[in-house]
Amino acid sequence: MSMNLSWMAIEGADEAAVLERLNLEVDEAPESDSEVYHLMQLPNGWLVIVSSEGREVFEYRAPLAAPDGFTLVSEMSETVMVSSTHAYRNGALEWSVVHDPEVDGHDVRVTGTPPPIFSEIYDELRAGQAAETEQVDHLFDAAWRLSQALSGFDPYDAGVGDWKTLRYRSTGRRGIPLQCSALRPAMNSELLPLILSTGWLLQEDLERTPKEPAWLQFKRRLYDRVERLAILFDDGEDIFIRFRFDVWENSLARKWLISADAPPPRPFWARWIEPRKSASPAKSREEQIAEVVGQACEDVVSIQKFLRGGGADPRLKIGGVARKTWPKLPLPRSM
Repeated sequence: MSMNLSWMAIEGADEAAVLERLNLEVDEAPESDSEVYHLMQLPNGWLVIVSSEGREVFEYRAPLAAPDGFTLVSEMSETVMVSSTHAYRNGALEWSVVHDPEVDGHDVRVTGTPPPIFSEIYDELRAGQAAETEQVDHLFDAAWRLSQALSGFDPYDAGVGDWKTLRYRSTGRRGIPLQCSALRPAMNSELLPLILSTGWLLQEDLERTPKEPAWLQFKRRLYDRVERLAILFDDGEDIFIRFRFDVWENSLARKWLISADAPPPRPFWARWIEPRKSASPAKSREEQIAEVVGQACEDVVSIQKFLRGGGADPRLKIGGVARKTWPKLPLPRSM
């Protein structure tokens, strides 16, 4: 039977912290063994989450799993003889090793600078390939062996060990929802680390539906208030990232204090006359995404500045009973 597996290995990770950031929890009573994700803490301190799905299911969550650490996202498919390992440091892609026989033949593609151990593995496999007289693809082993050398996880021993089944915490859905989006990787690289660095904790991560955009929800507590930040985003015909935040009293009364949208919803008349504007030079999709993510980062800074001490940006549409007296409490400098 062919081996088809993807996994994410996080160096020195705390299990509870990773599950919190990924909005996952241990499923104590799994209903079946199909389409689920499993986790195991290795003796060397690495945390491994495995799946029978493709690496994309982990790739978009690498920045969340260890925003200030080192993460490997790997896959191997003996069905098509494709293997890869992508390394992320502090949420950003640092290097990758990919083998796809239809593209690379008996070789690998390398981006960035893998650690020195890769040269030893590569030279050994190249020598084996040169001496091979049968139809054996030695370079298929390069990516997963590099991952094994760094993390200690051997995919061929994946059936051995104390594995825990995971499920998605917020909705009870099993596993980690797949996000196939050109916008999401750019958000993971720049926007989400910025949000997490200011104390927000991810609560929900819902994928796009035919009628609704994808959205993320974060929450944080401060003194006697609860702050909630929602992000709606889409990269269909209309590429956008929009924010809404709410602040509530952290009490039994749960009094709503303030809320805001960034950017404010466009009025009907603006949407009506927009097509009549003279066309500007067309931008590539990559340029549009970079522009949208850049503006979103500025919006996060504006939201943070407002929540710390007022001074609303024109892009924030403020509402709520406390909008004229905000903030009512001093906030710590470290926030």
